Amino acid sequence: MSKPGDDDALAGLLKAREVAATFGIDPRTLWNWERDEILVPATRVRGHRYYRREDVARLISQGRRKSP
Repeated sequence: MSKPGDDDALAGLLKAREVAATFGIDPRTLWNWERDEILVPATRVRGHRYYRREDVARLISQGRRKSP
């Protein structure tokens, strides 16, 4: 169950599975990207990673595209 304010705190953030779907990659690939500092989570909540929409958009603009 979420606490009051949790939704506000996560506004503008994407879950790891949403980011993986955006790029058409396996969610485990995000662990590699984090390790390589390609895309680092903005925060972790109860073990879940959340990424800034702006960071995802930046990667897309730099040529990281959804896999075919």
